[in-house]
Amino acid sequence: MIINSDIFKVLCNNIIPHKGCLLISDPFLHEKHFRRSVILMIEYEKIGGMGLILNKESSLTLNMVIENLNAKEEIPIFCGGPVSNDRLFYIHKLGNIIPGSIRIGENLYIDGDFETLLSYIRSGNKTEGIIKFFVGYAGWDYQQLNKEIEDKSWVVSKNTSKLDLLDADKSKDLWKQSLLSLNNSYHKWINYPIDPSLN
Repeated sequence: MIINSDIFKVLCNNIIPHKGCLLISDPFLHEKHFRRSVILMIEYEKIGGMGLILNKESSLTLNMVIENLNAKEEIPIFCGGPVSNDRLFYIHKLGNIIPGSIRIGENLYIDGDFETLLSYIRSGNKTEGIIKFFVGYAGWDYQQLNKEIEDKSWVVSKNTSKLDLLDADKSKDLWKQSLLSLNNSYHKWINYPIDPSLN
């Protein structure tokens, strides 16, 4: 079956990327790391941008990589992107509880003192919906990301407050929910098949 992909095309919403925004991939982006991905922008400057893919769970857990973690639950690690995939990142809602945290949005922070974070976990505190861990990140130079947005590979969204970005259980549906948080013209993307050749 041949699908006319033009019926799924949406005009650019002209939002400029910025720290704390989301990049939502269009359904035609098939690169393995970024297909149906939602990326939280950690920084965006004239020299380039950095973000974390929020909805691609890896086969690792924090319990596997941190000796004597003694966590009450298995804590998943997500694939943040193809760059520096030997580096661990974490976003959280703990703010000043974790010294050195950097604010990236409303009640949303990245990194901070790792030993304090481990103490928080080892004390039996809840992590689900509070902290999310990643290996690697996604990176672009300035012109590269602008070009991809112009080519409509990404839609930029400021609607982070409408989504639970840190809930691991909801990550599989995050691409769909991110689109539903936008105006109705983007809702048609949800119906585009992952592999059109199978239809």
